[in-house]
Amino acid sequence: MLALLENVRQHASPGPITIQTRQDDAGYVLRVIDAGPGIPQEDAAHIFTAFRHARDTENGTPGDKRGSGLGLAVVAAIARAHRGEARCTPSDEGGSCFELRWPTQSHST
Repeated sequence: MLALLENVRQHASPGPITIQTRQDDAGYVLRVIDAGPGIPQEDAAHIFTAFRHARDTENGTPGDKRGSGLGLAVVAAIARAHRGEARCTPSDEGGSCFELRWPTQSHST
């Protein structure tokens, strides 16, 4: 969660951040939602790949390189280690929704 919050701090516009958690029969869900500027759809599919940076939404150039490009890759690796997944989708607020899902039983039997 800290890596997701750091990503929002570095790359989202100042504004509200929503953190949601939920448990259902399938497992656990954690969402971090920001209000913008969002991630271009062509970059969202690769946002959890190491050393990838999203494009600047205003001019289409490679995005701000303040980070190493490892934070979200580590988030996805941790999710996979717990038999889960990480996703990034557009938020209703005009930004991004980063979602982690993992099953209630994360260890192998």
